[in-house]
Amino acid sequence: YYIRVLLGDRVTVEISTYDLSRGRIVYRHKKGQPPPSEKEA
Repeated sequence: YYIRVLLGDRVTVEISTYDLSRGRIVYRHKKGQPPPSEKEA
């Protein structure tokens, strides 16, 4: 999947357990909505 991200967007990042300097964006938060709980994402 591809998540479009613009400067200033709030995102949730999943950090690699092997290399803490690497991670991936797993969710882009929509403006005006609360972030999802851990179970939903």
